[in-house]
Amino acid sequence: MADPVDLAEESSFPPIGTILDSGRLQLVSIVGTGGYGVVYQATGVHGLDCRSYAVKCLMQADEQCQSHIREIALHKLVCSHPGIITLYRIVEEDIYRYFVMEYAPDQDLFVQILHKCRYLGNNVLIKDAFLQLLDAIEYCHSLGIYHRDLKPENVVCFEDGSRLALTDFGLATTQSTSGEFKTGSVHHMSPGVY
Repeated sequence: MADPVDLAEESSFPPIGTILDSGRLQLVSIVGTGGYGVVYQATGVHGLDCRSYAVKCLMQADEQCQSHIREIALHKLVCSHPGIITLYRIVEEDIYRYFVMEYAPDQDLFVQILHKCRYLGNNVLIKDAFLQLLDAIEYCHSLGIYHRDLKPENVVCFEDGSRLALTDFGLATTQSTSGEFKTGSVHHMSPGVY
């Protein structure tokens, strides 16, 4: 994964400090990067809304428009579940499409496992986290939505890792079977599919 600061500085993604959403939000830091965009932490600009938000920024390229529309539609269908990150709204400005979502202050499951060792030796917490993920995935499947990129980086954490939520529906589909291979992140694929 690219260094978040390098990707934002070397690309045409908005700089820290950018105001968007009709003056309602300001981008205050970069929390992550992916293959197609940058995720920022944003705060409400007006005194009435001082919450933090996660704002995923994607470029509105014509060839990816259908992919964004699918991601938005599928995420909206499932985000009422407590194990799935809330998608508040979509903002389109200039060449960007912003996903304004619930902010997870404890980063992602990858950070909690590898860097903070949050689950090390805590079988009760491990079981609880696993059951939360199974519940969220089962909910998606009950609606005919299949994530296709399940990995620790796409699970965000709250309350020191005791509450988890699934995020990033960019590769999600409604097809229950697929002949498509090499979908998702290479490091998390079964050996037979890459």
